[in-house]
Amino acid sequence: MTLPNWFFSLHVRLLAAFAIVLGLALSAVSLYSSYATRQELARFEAELKAARESRLRDLVTDTYGQQANWEMVQPALENAGALLGGRVVVFDESGRMVADSNREFSGALLLTRRDVRRLPFLTRDGQVAMIVIEEEHTQAFPLGHAKRRPEGEGFGDQTRPGQFRQPVAGSQVSGAELARPEPEASPVPEPQFSRLAASFNRSLLWAGLAAGATGLLAISLATRNALSPVRSLTRAARGLGTGDLSHRVTVDRADEVGELARTFNDMADGLEEAEEQRRTLTADVAHELRTPISNLQGYLEAIKDGVLQADQATIENLYQQVKHLSHLVEDLRMLALAETGSLSLYMSPEPIDEIATATVAAFKPRADEKRIAVSVEGEGDVPKVSADRTRMGQVIANLIENAITNTPEGGKVTVRVRRGGSDRVQLVVEDTGIGIPADKLPLIFERFYRVDPSRARATGGAGLGLTIVKRLVEAHQGTVSVDSEVGKGTTFTVELPAAVDTPPTTV
Repeated sequence: MTLPNWFFSLHVRLLAAFAIVLGLALSAVSLYSSYATRQELARFEAELKAARESRLRDLVTDTYGQQANWEMVQPALENAGALLGGRVVVFDESGRMVADSNREFSGALLLTRRDVRRLPFLTRDGQVAMIVIEEEHTQAFPLGHAKRRPEGEGFGDQTRPGQFRQPVAGSQVSGAELARPEPEASPVPEPQFSRLAASFNRSLLWAGLAAGATGLLAISLATRNALSPVRSLTRAARGLGTGDLSHRVTVDRADEVGELARTFNDMADGLEEAEEQRRTLTADVAHELRTPISNLQGYLEAIKDGVLQADQATIENLYQQVKHLSHLVEDLRMLALAETGSLSLYMSPEPIDEIATATVAAFKPRADEKRIAVSVEGEGDVPKVSADRTRMGQVIANLIENAITNTPEGGKVTVRVRRGGSDRVQLVVEDTGIGIPADKLPLIFERFYRVDPSRARATGGAGLGLTIVKRLVEAHQGTVSVDSEVGKGTTFTVELPAAVDTPPTTV
C-alpha cells in the first residue's frame, strides 16, 4: 500500500510531533493531578476522622465527668454513632462494656481487626477507659459464632490466629488490653470522597480532551501559517529550476523563515543578474569577434574575386586583423581563468618600481608619437611585493595603455611607486586626460564597457583591459581604485601587500 504524499509532508510530521508532545504533557499532568487529588483526599479524610474522634473522646469524657455515671454516656453515644456512620462502644476502666451506639445490635465486636479503632482516654479519677469504633462496613458476627470467653477471663488474653474476642455488656477487659495500641487501619475513603475523586477525574479527563483538541487545532493553524512561506519558496524554487528567474517570494515576517525568504530573493536576484551578464557577455563576445572576422572574410573574398591584389599592404591589414583577434581571444581566456580562480601565478618577491620602469620604456615610442610625456617616480625605500612579474607587468601595461589612449597630445602620464601604509605598497598611474564622469566610474571595470561607446575598437580597444587589471590585482590579494575629474585627468591606484621573506611559490 502506497501512502499519499501529504502523509510525509512537513506539516503532518510537525502536527504529529506536537500531538505526541501534547498528549504526553496532558497525560503527565492528569496522572499527577489524580495522584495529588487522591493523596489530598486521604489526608483530608484522616484529618476529618481525627477531628471526629477527638470530638467523640471529648464528648464521652465531658459527659461522664459531669455526672460520674456511665448511663448518661449512652444517649450521647447514640448521637455520636449516627454522626460517625458506624458503631461506637465504650468500655470502662475495668474493661466492661458500658455503652453502645447501637443498643439493638447483638453482634460480636472483633477487637483484633484492623478496621476497628480504639481510643483510650482518662476518666475523672485517672483510670484508663476506652472507646472502640467499628466502621460501618465491618462484618458483624452473631453471638452464636463467637468463641465464648470462660468465666472471669479478661480480654487481654492471647488467642490463636483467626479467632476473635467477643465483648458483651458487663464483660471485663484488662487495663493492658485497653492501653495496648492497635495498628492503624488502611484509609478507606467515605462514599462522598470517592464520588469527589471520581468527579474530579472525569472533569480532568474532559478538560484534557478539550485542551488537547484545542491545542491540536491551534498547532495545525500555527504550523500551516509558519509553513506558508516554505510552500511559496518551493513554488519559486521550482520556477527557478525551469529557467524562469523572475520568481520571488513575499517577505512579511522577521523570523528565520522570513530571513530564508530574503536570502532566496537575493539568490534569485544574483542568478538573474548572472544570467543577464552571461547573455550580455555572449552578445559582446560575438560582437567583438564579428568585426575582425568580417574584415578577414571581406579581404579574402576580395582577393579571391580578384578585386584586391595580395600585395604587402593587404597582407599587413590581414595580419593586423588576425593579431587583434588573437589578442581578444587571449584576453577572454585569461579573464575566464582569473574569474574562476584557475589562473596560475608564479609568486616571488619583486621590486615593483623596476617592473614599472621596464613597462614604461616599452610604451615610450607610442607616447612620443602623441607627444605625451611618460615618467616613473618612486621612493627609495619601497619594499618588494609578492607578485607574478609577467602578470604584474600586464597590469601596469593595461593601465598605461588606457592612460595614453585617453590623454590628448601634449599631455602627461606619471607612474608613482610609494608606500601605502603598514606593509602595503601603492602603484599610482596618473594622467592629464579627458577624465571619466562620476556616474561612469562604478562601471569602468565591467567587461566590454567603454566610457565613449562611439569610439572605434581600433582606438578604444575591446573594453577588457580594466577588467583584466581588476581580476589580476585581486589574484595578488590587492585592490584597485579610481579617481577622476572630467577635463583634468584620471588616477588609478593599485595597492598590494608587501612581500614576506619566503621562497617563490606557484598559486
